[in-house]
Amino acid sequence: MKKLISYMAVALACLSMILTACQKPDVEYVKIEEMYFNQAVPTFVDEGQEVNLSSYLMILPVTVADTVSVTWNSSNEEIATVNANGTVQALREGNVTITANAQDKSASYELRIDKVEITEFTIPSKFEVYVGSKAKFPITDVSPKGTPLYRFKWEADNDGKKPTYSEGNWYLKADEEREYTLTASVDDADDAKCQVKFVKPSVNKLAFNPASATVEEGGSLSLKSNLQITPADGFKADTVKVTWSSSKEAVATIDQNGKVQAIAAGKATITAKAGGKTATCSVTVTAKPGSEDPEKPTDPEKPEDPEKPEEPEVPITPIENGHEYVDLGLSVMWATCNVGAKSPEDCGDYFAWGETATKKEFTRDTYTFNYQGLGKLPISNDAARANWGGKWRMPTWDECNELINNCTWKYEAAGYTVTSNINGKSIFLPVTGCYEPNGLEYPSNGEYWTSDHSFAGAYMLCEKNRPAHISVDNDFYGRAVRPVFTK
Repeated sequence: MKKLISYMAVALACLSMILTACQKPDVEYVKIEEMYFNQAVPTFVDEGQEVNLSSYLMILPVTVADTVSVTWNSSNEEIATVNANGTVQALREGNVTITANAQDKSASYELRIDKVEITEFTIPSKFEVYVGSKAKFPITDVSPKGTPLYRFKWEADNDGKKPTYSEGNWYLKADEEREYTLTASVDDADDAKCQVKFVKPSVNKLAFNPASATVEEGGSLSLKSNLQITPADGFKADTVKVTWSSSKEAVATIDQNGKVQAIAAGKATITAKAGGKTATCSVTVTAKPGSEDPEKPTDPEKPEDPEKPEEPEVPITPIENGHEYVDLGLSVMWATCNVGAKSPEDCGDYFAWGETATKKEFTRDTYTFNYQGLGKLPISNDAARANWGGKWRMPTWDECNELINNCTWKYEAAGYTVTSNINGKSIFLPVTGCYEPNGLEYPSNGEYWTSDHSFAGAYMLCEKNRPAHISVDNDFYGRAVRPVFTK
């Protein structure tokens, strides 16, 4: 009997352990406050197209958005289906209601699916693109208005380049000098022809800033970042071919990448030529300590020349396409100022995510960018590239985390001094706040857009009492942009 009782006790203990192990841990339940589709959601889809709607679905608060399970359904699966990821497949003409459900909230909108034949369109009779650049090929006067352009067909003679389609537009990339005829056709519209010309870029201005530099004998430096190229409209400065030369190669040589090698003490003039323009930079090579010439005997009958004061060394400020940057020893170079700023302490301009021009109001109604489910921002919608040109762009999520994790952040009244733990160099990020529909909010925060997108726009958030981190919030809010580029 005692053995039976003992066996039963052991069995009950085992059962208790199993039940305890299977019990789910307590999980904090956060209720959804609001769920809706943003203003950029498409209301028209062409027959046969796919569109992902999950990126247009806004769930508040944003802290729970990525933990919420969303179910999708279509009111008529003969017209359009929708999968578990929110991707709609347009099957045939008609109206259909797509609904998203999560917790006790739902969001719906009506989608129109149609097969629209383009009957008219216009392209330019002549179109020039500078070699090395990419330009949007204009298609205007499309009838019916708003019809998608992806069905266009292209023919090019003389081995000409055909446009490529990306994010609702056609683009031409100029690879080398050439001329050819491009023919566009679509649906029932009449064909149209355009004389395309790829031309070499020209330069309006070429100058060094600063126009002098100092380097020690045996050392080296790069003058490429000091050369400011002001190109003609329509192409990027980094597509211009630069040729370099030195007036005294016994003092300093320079390669075709703009790198100076100091040979011996003295002065040499470095010349850069590009697009028919010329610019010069005076390079002073100083002797290594201990390598100076031995003291020459003085002539007692001839007074010694007064000692000339040393020329102050002019620091070289690295510049990319007219804008200063700092090398923090990271994977990218960080600009010293925000887009639109006149100094590091200036907040500069504010942008909605995906918009390239600043504005006075940041609301859903004024938001113009159609996200279309992209994980990365197209470079054509990058506020840094659009306003600064060159190699400049908005930083990625990972590049911001690199800045956060490899630098020491010090809060000051006007912002944050960010000092590299790798080489000790610093940048300053001013407090910017964020423009919301009611105006400027959170003025003690620094909020900077990244080029990444989750279920909302991603940005680097710098707060007084918390470490800098990545956050996500409404795309249509206005935030600052601190550009970066990769060498």
